Amino acid sequence: MKQSAFESIHEGLWNDFEGQLVKFEALAMRRSVENEDREQFIDNFELISKHLAFAKTRGYSLELVDHLNQLVTRGHFVLHKSQANPLDNIFEFFVTGFAREVRRARYFVLVAAISFLLPAIVIGAMIQYSPHYITSVLSSGQIQQFERMYSSTEARIGRERSGASDIAMFGFYVYNNTQIGLRAFASGVLFCLPSILVLGFNGLFISAIINHLSVIGLGNTIFSFVIGHSAFELTAIVLSGAAGIMLGYALIHPGALPRREAVRRIGASAAKIALGAALMFILAAFIEAFWSSLRFVSPEIKYLVGACFWVLTFSYFLFAGRNADRETTSRT
Repeated sequence: MKQSAFESIHEGLWNDFEGQLVKFEALAMRRSVENEDREQFIDNFELISKHLAFAKTRGYSLELVDHLNQLVTRGHFVLHKSQANPLDNIFEFFVTGFAREVRRARYFVLVAAISFLLPAIVIGAMIQYSPHYITSVLSSGQIQQFERMYSSTEARIGRERSGASDIAMFGFYVYNNTQIGLRAFASGVLFCLPSILVLGFNGLFISAIINHLSVIGLGNTIFSFVIGHSAFELTAIVLSGAAGIMLGYALIHPGALPRREAVRRIGASAAKIALGAALMFILAAFIEAFWSSLRFVSPEIKYLVGACFWVLTFSYFLFAGRNADRETTSRT
């Protein structure tokens, strides 16, 4: 390819990249380059680096090689300076970034929430209308087990063995919760359906237990137990399923991209949501083990604390990082 043709084809990209450099050189010094802008910048940087190597190989003019070399050098400076401390990145993600990712994926979250809540509402109404429907979800042995766990004879609510330590139960809850989240997330790559089924089953199972215990007179016990950790645990289940549905959607509807590239792009956001959900599962397990099971705390106090956790959860996902959202929108 002649140099004139090479310049004609790529000059627009070089000019755009130079414009990005002017903006990003100032932002990089404050380490405030947004993730989306950074990804686009890296893509352009890699292309121009290839252009530089190609120009050198073909023996193009020193003026062109020098110009491309300056672009690559300045780009490397921006990338180096915008690298924040990894701990800063983690802190920023959980303070605002997680909420922003969830808001961007709000339609997937809505689908996941419906998949979880619809079976829960249906089986709950059925059991309230006719209690024998519980046997369509749980075996007689499981029913007896849950009735014992939430009876007045247990020293700790929600435990069949009163001797189990809080730490042991915390480990059990972490393992159980993260297993649910991992299934809901990872199975979604099979075209969404497995994630939807995992969400539906969990909604069905949880609702069946709660409504059965409510019908037999243990409603105050079960509700005061679950209210404390429910905001984090149930939200994490829905978000894990939403992340899985995102992966499946990329396979079903890749748009103009190859499926592998579509999954790679949406997978980065889905993985962040799954990571945030994992932290919520751990937090829920901690509350469930060390707070929810306490008998000496009155149900009224547990309801109040649980309500505060729900308000906190909704407020975080609705408002955290809103200023950064507006800044990103104004720049685009």
